[in-house]
Amino acid sequence: MDEPGRERRVREEVSWHRATILELFFDLVFVFALNRISLRLLDDFHSGRLGFSQFAETLLLFLGLWFMWQTTAALTVRVAGSVQQW
Repeated sequence: MDEPGRERRVREEVSWHRATILELFFDLVFVFALNRISLRLLDDFHSGRLGFSQFAETLLLFLGLWFMWQTTAALTVRVAGSVQQW
């Protein structure tokens, strides 16, 4: 039985893990892609050719990149969680 006033832990503490080279590489790729998309939007804006179609293309590229980043992050958390259980 637990002592009064102390809550039981639902799960054990997870030890801190360093990022792997592969994780850092994916982060670098996503930062580089976000940089290129923002530079494309900035270039179109400064050249005066930022119309609806160029803005829509850039927005579509950004949403695709954001979806890939979210999916990669969710899968990484799910895989890392299942590996720690073993």
